[in-house]
Amino acid sequence: MANSSTMPQSAGGAPKAAEIPEWIRLPRPGEHEPRTGLTRSVIARLCAEGKVKSITLRERGKLRGCRLVSLESLLAYLRSLDATQNTAQNGEAETSLAAAEA
Repeated sequence: MANSSTMPQSAGGAPKAAEIPEWIRLPRPGEHEPRTGLTRSVIARLCAEGKVKSITLRERGKLRGCRLVSLESLLAYLRSLDATQNTAQNGEAETSLAAAEA
């Protein structure tokens, strides 16, 4: 059992929930990002298409670096897909119900 004195505390003294990082690394090849379940290639494609914000940390003159992805922009993109797709599906279902009732 963890000692409560070592856990992050909120202003009221209660332990606060795990904080969401601002930037995440791409998962290793063959692995999935644990918060979203997306693969490295899907996240990299979203970054390349400009749908998700990312930055590259690279030393001057080096070819390789580390790509960091904004977790908030990734989650916002997924929320926008959810809103668009579920709104469209709900609208189709309502139209189908109205047609069936008529």
